[in-house]
Amino acid sequence: EYVHGFDHESISQRRMGKTGVVRGLRKDGETFPLEGSISKVNIAGQTYFTAILRDVTERHRAEKERRQQNELVLTLVNTMGQGLIVLDEDARLEYVNPAFARMVHSEREDLIGKTPYDLTHSADHPILGKTWESHKAGKVESFEARLQRADGKEVYALAIGTPRFRDGRFAG
Repeated sequence: EYVHGFDHESISQRRMGKTGVVRGLRKDGETFPLEGSISKVNIAGQTYFTAILRDVTERHRAEKERRQQNELVLTLVNTMGQGLIVLDEDARLEYVNPAFARMVHSEREDLIGKTPYDLTHSADHPILGKTWESHKAGKVESFEARLQRADGKEVYALAIGTPRFRDGRFAG
């Protein structure tokens, strides 16, 4: 099917399986996912085809496992009772779990892009700056601060901040 259609195209090579999974058949009857490419060359009026196939079972297994792990972590983070925020390298919120949004009486999407300064009582701002500098140095810090809820009321919170690094660079 792939070779016949390819034989009548003007291109000389293409990747197989762009529109779906190409399946192989093992000797024992088991099917498995393949990644392949095909090329053709015309020599003296005769068309020759070369196909290269790669078993991608292990890659598919690893991708499935990674998706399952991500789903588990996201489920845990979204259902835990403690507030959790993730800051980017500019100290802006890039993720907020539902518990934190409830703590400050806000919608999660309204919090994304804000900074801890936007959500903390001004008297507690100096500790935020000190803690941020410690994070950039790779230190885990805990501190107490007053969060400002959307309705203006304060919530006392114990925060534990853990720095993140990506490719050796501070990421938040």
